[in-house]
Amino acid sequence: MQMKKNVFSLLVLSAITIGTAALATSCNKNNNQTSSTISSSVQLGKATEISCVGGPKSEYSQGDNIDLSDLAIHIKYENGQDIIYYYYSREVTITGVDTSTLGEHTMTIKCEGLEYSFKFTVEKATGVFDFNGGTYDEKSSTELKIVDGQIDVRNVQPTIEKDGQVLKFAGWFTDSDLKNRATYTTDGFIDASTSKHFYAGYDIDYSAIFKYTIDRENGTVTIDSFNWEETYYVSLTELFIPRTIELYPVTKIADRFIYITMNDPDFEDFSLSMASMVSFTSIRFEEGSEVTYIGSDSFNAISTLKKLELPSKLTYIGDNAFASTYISGELVIPATVQKIGENAFRYMNYNLKNVTFEGDSRLKTIGAYAFSNCYSLNEINLPEGLELIGNYAFSNCEDLRYVYIPSTVTEIGLHVFSGDSEIENIEVSSKNENYCSIDGSLYNKDVTTLIRYAVGKTDSKFSLPLSVKRIEESAFSVSNDYSYLKQIDFTEGVEYIGADAFNGISADLYLPASLNSVDIKAFMTYKGSKIEVSTANKTFKSVDGVLYSKDLTELYCIPSGLNVTEFKLNDSVKRIKSNALYKNPYIKFITIGKDSALENVDESGLNIFTMSSLDAIFVEKETPFEIENGAFYTSASFIYNNPIFVFSVSNFDTYKTSWENYDLTHGSDTFRIQGIMYTKSTLLENLREIMTENGFISYSKYVNLKGNIKDLKLKRDYMTLSEDYNNSLNSLSALYHGGFISEYDEYLKEYEKTMYKYIAKYFENIDKLNKVQVTNLLFTYNRLSEIPASTRSELADQEKVLKAKYDLYGDNLKKTEVLYSNILNEKCTANTFDKATFEKYLQEYADLNIERFSGYGTVEKKFNMLLASYYIDEFLSYDTYNDENKVRVYALIYGTSNLDVEYNLDGIINILDMGLRSDYRLNNVYRYNEFITKKAEFDAFIEKDKNKTLNKVIDFDFLADFDLDSYVEIINEINLVIDYTRLLSPQLAKILIIYSVYNMNLILSNYQTITNDNLAKVSDLIKTINQQQRNSLYVPGFNETWTLNDLSFYSDYETYLSTYNTYVDNLIETTRNEIDSLDWNNESSTKDYENLKNNYNLLVESGLIDQLDKEYYNEEDGQWYKVLYVYTIQIYDVEKEIKDFLETYDSVTKDNYFAIDDFLNSYYSVEDDQIHTGLLEKIDDLSLYDEDFNNLYRMEDFKAIVNQYYSFSIEE
Repeated sequence: MQMKKNVFSLLVLSAITIGTAALATSCNKNNNQTSSTISSSVQLGKATEISCVGGPKSEYSQGDNIDLSDLAIHIKYENGQDIIYYYYSREVTITGVDTSTLGEHTMTIKCEGLEYSFKFTVEKATGVFDFNGGTYDEKSSTELKIVDGQIDVRNVQPTIEKDGQVLKFAGWFTDSDLKNRATYTTDGFIDASTSKHFYAGYDIDYSAIFKYTIDRENGTVTIDSFNWEETYYVSLTELFIPRTIELYPVTKIADRFIYITMNDPDFEDFSLSMASMVSFTSIRFEEGSEVTYIGSDSFNAISTLKKLELPSKLTYIGDNAFASTYISGELVIPATVQKIGENAFRYMNYNLKNVTFEGDSRLKTIGAYAFSNCYSLNEINLPEGLELIGNYAFSNCEDLRYVYIPSTVTEIGLHVFSGDSEIENIEVSSKNENYCSIDGSLYNKDVTTLIRYAVGKTDSKFSLPLSVKRIEESAFSVSNDYSYLKQIDFTEGVEYIGADAFNGISADLYLPASLNSVDIKAFMTYKGSKIEVSTANKTFKSVDGVLYSKDLTELYCIPSGLNVTEFKLNDSVKRIKSNALYKNPYIKFITIGKDSALENVDESGLNIFTMSSLDAIFVEKETPFEIENGAFYTSASFIYNNPIFVFSVSNFDTYKTSWENYDLTHGSDTFRIQGIMYTKSTLLENLREIMTENGFISYSKYVNLKGNIKDLKLKRDYMTLSEDYNNSLNSLSALYHGGFISEYDEYLKEYEKTMYKYIAKYFENIDKLNKVQVTNLLFTYNRLSEIPASTRSELADQEKVLKAKYDLYGDNLKKTEVLYSNILNEKCTANTFDKATFEKYLQEYADLNIERFSGYGTVEKKFNMLLASYYIDEFLSYDTYNDENKVRVYALIYGTSNLDVEYNLDGIINILDMGLRSDYRLNNVYRYNEFITKKAEFDAFIEKDKNKTLNKVIDFDFLADFDLDSYVEIINEINLVIDYTRLLSPQLAKILIIYSVYNMNLILSNYQTITNDNLAKVSDLIKTINQQQRNSLYVPGFNETWTLNDLSFYSDYETYLSTYNTYVDNLIETTRNEIDSLDWNNESSTKDYENLKNNYNLLVESGLIDQLDKEYYNEEDGQWYKVLYVYTIQIYDVEKEIKDFLETYDSVTKDNYFAIDDFLNSYYSVEDDQIHTGLLEKIDDLSLYDEDFNNLYRMEDFKAIVNQYYSFSIEE
């Protein structure tokens, strides 16, 4: 029994520790049962059979404990009864349980005279660990003790070096092929029950590059982000995604991979995109990659990313995964991909040319906006198996011409092809049960719904099939405000029109009798001038081109092309529907009449933000109508265009109360509508405030000086304050239109005359107007028609100037439209280009002063295609390249931005980047393939030319004795190289040193004596020399074998520099002393001031003025201070003008009033075309405190005259 005690001691203690009460109960129960059995042995009879359930394992490690807690000993007696005994029962004896020796063992159980045996094997209690080529503690392998079936490996971390790189230990495996990982019971403890031989695995250590998460249960890795705590990500030019990390397969790129999460508690849950901090141009997945998931926003907005090859097992591409990157060329979607998320490849702009789907594709879903704004996509062949195309998936793909939709597509979202202005053919598989194509346009299967018209076709007229009942969202939309389509024939049967159906087109619309429903945005972006409706229609009605409900109680649409300056709301209208008024550039006034039935303006009903000419809304209706928040779009509606609401005195307070809770929230700003609500009197007051702010004479002063007024002025010219001028004109228009001007007629007339005098002068001085200037010209000229005849007659000279410009540019607008049409119709292919005709268009383009074809993307691309062809034609005319023609040829290819030439060219390469990089566009550029071949020849010529100079620079010894001719020769050679700072960049540091030596010789030879006359030139040369030397020394390793002291003239230059610094210090000190000593009470003050200003101006011209202020350290308070000498001179300038003013004027009289006015106040002079800054503005600009202000020279005398000026009046 001693052996039994030893073997079971640990086990029993363990059992007691776990559950002493349960064990005790069990023992008592069995003891009672056993005693009862013994006392009843006569009834049981003799034990006849023994069997066991549970018991020892078949294998143990040396020294293991044997757990018999599950052992149940079944004894069967003569009377047939079965009694269960346990290892601790008094009737049970167990022998042979020793695990201290190796080999086979027999455990014998005796109970009630019967025996039962178990066989088990005891093996050595160690695991063998093969370091698999690595080492740990200078060993290649080790053995570790097995305790209770597990091995503690926490401190065993072997390492290995391979190809010069230390690999990271990646865990233990049970096979030498490293396919089966060892099982861990807990962290750091390996289960040795199934294997006792283990092999070390190693992998490249990616922890400095990535942060990642290992899912040990599933045996995979997710790359979460870059390791932002390190800096490796900064220098990466290629992002390499490994197949494994720590020998676990990488299967996921986490959502928001490119974001960093802030650990600061003040920024809880805040993450920041680091897209702008990386510069890699490509992403490469290691061969055999098992990545199946690329998360949302993982690589969003990485502008340097140009090349992407997706892994072959990829199944999911998340939302925004590659949005706003520059992936170029072709993108191949692997066959395994099942879903492409929303915005996944949005905003590729002109870079992505082709999207190819691999055969046997499993793709089911393309998310909303997935390929939106991929401008260079030319065609899309969607794969069989695809089921869903999300909203806007291929919208605004400017060059998209062809789309194939397979038989499996069951759902096409809204606006999928909106803005695809070039689309010519949407082909649908004949086997598709949901959709079909007729003449390239997309319909549902039974042709009851038009989904997308092929707007890229050049047809001017389109007739809907008779079966069509619905026109879906964006059915006819274009993105560039230009469409070939001029007429749409709606067949009877059309019942519904969706949102943005006519976006950007101006085709005539005649709505059929069958139409009974439209989306609130159906006509919002329609460019036409009128909407007509069949008189038989029972839902809608057209009046003067405006769309109403049949009973005229609801206003649906005022077309943006409706050319009227005033719109009076029909009195019967009760409701203005959402988006009823949008982007009309003609309407200046809206009137809601006294008898109006208007009750409500819906959200965005009056989009004032888009109304570029709207001046005022006159509200005559006495009872207020309801306006929903957002009825006028946003606060920017008012801030941008500044329209106003004008009420009568009788209804103003009622509306103000009714609308007091209405607000327009725009971002963080809230704009209250009360700020733009006026009556006649408040509108006049507001205008007078604007007039005063613009520097016009006040009304009271005007009345006071009536009869003595000479020349009225404004503070600034039209160019500087065009917005204020236009706002004033708008207010005047509102006053004229409302019949409000009476008592102020003459005063306002003078203000208007003055403004138009300035406006006419502004436009008279401009030869060619840009787009904004043309808009202002049309506005100011057209407004002349609103001015009362008496005032207009006095503006005859100004009107003549404006009319001449108006006629020219008004005619030019018509010519521009013709030019656009001609450009679109001009034939251009790889083999066809009419040079003479295009030269005529090019001249017209220049004469019309067209800056860009803004809003005409199709026209701009065609023009650029022709322009590139034109330059290519000239480029190909050069058979050979030489010093005489290389600059011109270089300019033709690369543009003139880095060249010192007298003309400007964008260059063929830059022009091709302006939307011509799709295969379709390039294939239609004249002789494009020849251009590519010849360009390579020219580049080789430039390379040879560059290398010749580069070799000369390399051979040039700038440490040798100075030879002027040699320096002149090498500098001339360098200057002959086109764009040398780029092409000769490998030797740029040396070139800078060569230039610096040459310049040191120049300054020492030509400016031996420094004077005030040459100080500016000397300062400029010194700054250049120092910068050249400093920039060259920034290049690592450039000056390892020499120093600046080895350069010719450097010692003399340092001496010269010392002399220069002394000269400058003396000049600065003299100027400071002159500032400190200036006293206006001295007789010599004027001369002293002139001397001071001469020195000051010299410092400015020499670029030294920033040295004039003086810093000093105050030891008492430990602070640095600065003496503001420059600011003091600005004060002296003002005081000098005060002195001159007081010497000229001692009082204000009617004879000198306007001269004093010119002296004190800022104004623009038409005569000299200059802005004159008044003395009061100069004083104000000093921003002096009251005490300093009052200490200005003779300020009390000055204030006395200023006060007299403000209060001056002429006695009747």
